[in-house]
Amino acid sequence: MQFKLRTYHMLRILLYLTAHPDARCNGPAIAAFYGISHSPLRKAIHELAKAGFILSFQGKNGGIVLAKPPENISLLDIVALSDPDLIFPTEPPIEAVTQSDHALESALNATNQTFQHALNSITIADVIACV
Repeated sequence: MQFKLRTYHMLRILLYLTAHPDARCNGPAIAAFYGISHSPLRKAIHELAKAGFILSFQGKNGGIVLAKPPENISLLDIVALSDPDLIFPTEPPIEAVTQSDHALESALNATNQTFQHALNSITIADVIACV
């Protein structure tokens, strides 16, 4: 399983903000820290702000900060925002016809639920605590 690059960008933004709780940070500084382009980060910042995970301030003293404690932001929250089809898949591509089709669908649903539970059990604070 592979996450979208946008997911990594969003998670890196949140980790950076968590590591700098008393500062208004900015996209160029985050991009420079991780050695990545500012353009995709700008889009990720916009999405995170729109979803209420960060606050964005404009102007001379502008910047971004976390909108909620990192303990209240799970990996599931961010993956669901950046790649909802990964977390909430649409209808299976084929119709279940046989018993083995139904068993397979059940097994895949159980796997997805386990995956969601695992992502939901890890917060941004948990990840930063491992550093």
